[in-house]
Amino acid sequence: MAVDYISALNAGSGLNSTQIVDALVDAERLPKEERLTKKIDEKTVSISSLSKVKTEFTTLQTTLEALDETTGLSASSSEASISIAITDASELSQFSYTMDINQLATSHTLVFDGYTSATDSVGSGSLSFDFGTWSDGTFAANAGLSSQTVTIPTGEDTLEEVRDAINDADIGVLASILQTGVDSYSLIVQATSGADYAMRMSATETSGDAGLANLDFSTYDANLVAQDGQDAIFTVDGVTITRSSNTIDDLFDGVTVTLNYDNTDPVTAAVSYDTATAYEAISIFVEELNRLSSLLKEYTNRGSDGAPVGALAGDPLMRSFQNKLRTLTTTALEGFNDNQIYLTSFGITTERDGTLTLDYDDFVTAFESDPDSFAAIMNTRVTTDNRDLTASIVGDSFTPGNYSFVLSSGTPTIDGVSMTTDGNFHYSSSGDTSGLYINTTETDATASVYMGRSLIDTILAYADDVLARGSDINTKISDYSDDLSDYELELADLSSDMEAARERYMLKFGTMESAVKSLKDTGSYLTQFMDSMTKDN
Repeated sequence: MAVDYISALNAGSGLNSTQIVDALVDAERLPKEERLTKKIDEKTVSISSLSKVKTEFTTLQTTLEALDETTGLSASSSEASISIAITDASELSQFSYTMDINQLATSHTLVFDGYTSATDSVGSGSLSFDFGTWSDGTFAANAGLSSQTVTIPTGEDTLEEVRDAINDADIGVLASILQTGVDSYSLIVQATSGADYAMRMSATETSGDAGLANLDFSTYDANLVAQDGQDAIFTVDGVTITRSSNTIDDLFDGVTVTLNYDNTDPVTAAVSYDTATAYEAISIFVEELNRLSSLLKEYTNRGSDGAPVGALAGDPLMRSFQNKLRTLTTTALEGFNDNQIYLTSFGITTERDGTLTLDYDDFVTAFESDPDSFAAIMNTRVTTDNRDLTASIVGDSFTPGNYSFVLSSGTPTIDGVSMTTDGNFHYSSSGDTSGLYINTTETDATASVYMGRSLIDTILAYADDVLARGSDINTKISDYSDDLSDYELELADLSSDMEAARERYMLKFGTMESAVKSLKDTGSYLTQFMDSMTKDN
């Protein structure tokens, strides 16, 4: 606070004008400042709370995406000689097969010796690769594979550079360098596994730069062959099957089978429903939904039952989120079988506050009696009751439900609506079954088609809408941020206005003090004059 020197010297009115001006300015500033500060605090809390809700929706989205297509099915193998892994849960179904491995697939492998270091010059030119089979020294090319050429430039022809050139060409051949002893290195060239992928490797040297011919395998030389290529041979329930690779993804739908080593003992490969796996998934699902529901309840609380008033109490958008989540978790899930499925079917009840309660015993009983219906929660799918038909869905524009498919003399309809035919495929491009594809070689067939959208996918779609650019919550955060900026500008302007007001008040009080001083001076003169007159008399 400035010192009022005029008052201190009793040169003016004697009033503390600086203190008075401070009081006048504060009386004008404080109510406005408090109002703006309160608005700033309210908007800051609202923005923070809305951002937290967004974060919880994002967390829910991430968690549900990880659970998506979990069916409760688990893959297993009775022996380590065979590994089985789920790769596409949407295509998965129960099975159990007995498998025997007769032989593993191997790769045709060539070894070129005689090098003293990895930087030895090999010679420039080109290496031409053909793929097929060798039999009694005669090569038969695989008609499905074209010839490939790798160029070895002059000056870039060390053993390491030749290896890298082969690998960089990406032609299905793997080259490596192996140190076999002191000052002894070999170039290893390995083809794709399988009997039909053996290599014929022809070397053409650059004129005047000999050496690359040492890598020639255009005629069969057993001394260069470390391993012949062969197919994997195994049986599935007694049926002999061959594959060029030990990693097989086209044997059973939705799984990849890996043959690890020969084993003449029968191995059971199975996919079966596992209650523990399903319960863990549904527990995570319930936990994540409850986390979001509890946050919304906290923020929208109006102070009932002694709880503090929520940061977003009365906000209609938050209320709409609560209502939507409650609707999603209580609405029937259709298109999975002839019956409607509810969360309560699996021991999940919705409480009055919107949170979910999962009963372990009820879930286990329901899952073990009808595990297939668990897909209604976790796995969007399309199925039919006719084994001669396979159904699939493209996109997410369909309406869940049960539909009647009729194929009569090659003409398809779905619930009486015509479908488009392309070879063995019949599909819908609009309407309730938009994106439905049915594949069959039959010309006359009927089927019930079940098109079901899982609860997880329904919630994920809703979360996408909530978090989308331009969504209600993003618009509200943006509007509140604009309001916050406006209030902060008003607060800054208020400070400027109060400084100006202070200057005006000080100017007025200065003028007053000058007038009072002038009057005092006049009074003093008159007093002195009268005293002089009195003395003379």
